Amino acid sequence: MRPAHLFFSALHFFLLLGMCLCGAFLMILYFSPLLRYQMSEWIGREEGREVLFTGMGLVAFGLILIALTVNLYKTQYYQVQMGFPGRSASVDLDVVRSLANRYWQNYFPSVQPNVDVLLREDSTLELFAQLPPLPNDEHKAMLQKIEADLSRQLARHLGYRKPFFLTVNVS
Repeated sequence: MRPAHLFFSALHFFLLLGMCLCGAFLMILYFSPLLRYQMSEWIGREEGREVLFTGMGLVAFGLILIALTVNLYKTQYYQVQMGFPGRSASVDLDVVRSLANRYWQNYFPSVQPNVDVLLREDSTLELFAQLPPLPNDEHKAMLQKIEADLSRQLARHLGYRKPFFLTVNVS
């Protein structure tokens, strides 16, 4: 699972848990007049530092989540060494993604092309794709053909001649 997917799954879980807890707390307030009175006293204090610190904590938590979300969606590029020494070009991962999706659509017309691309820390590409259901003995030959075809297309269209990873989901 990609880190972004894991982060958003955890974020959604905690936000939903928080909403459920807030809803349960409000329901408890309805049935407990004493707790309602204590809560109004707590909020209505002259100093009100607890309310201030609670608000500041929630705002800080929200800003941290916004910063993490923005950081996850930065555009990534990889560099391709071109014909002249010392010169290189940067290629957006969306270009690689569209090339892989086109290949997938031609090779597997029955499968909706949804190839995702990740740039690993060592500057190699990792492609995530969905394979159609096939007998297990056909997978090896098909993966070898996909590897050869994608290697050729990445080299021909983008100049990418390094190894890449293919992570497949077989349904």
